[in-house]
Amino acid sequence: YYVSELDDFVDSYFRFDSRLSWRPTEYLELSLNGENLLDDQHQEFISQTGIVPSEVPRVVTVKAVFSF
Repeated sequence: YYVSELDDFVDSYFRFDSRLSWRPTEYLELSLNGENLLDDQHQEFISQTGIVPSEVPRVVTVKAVFSF
């Protein structure tokens, strides 16, 4: 993803997300998910009301889904 500069408050940034999954059986899916892989965190907005700015961290998760 690419997000352009937001009103001189938040710098532009690139974001890269990825997902790798495997189905060893008809009923089981395993996946490795990564979000915001290019930076350890980035700012998404600054509130003009004085609220703390929102920072999005890098996240890596492992997921198992069993369906029946």
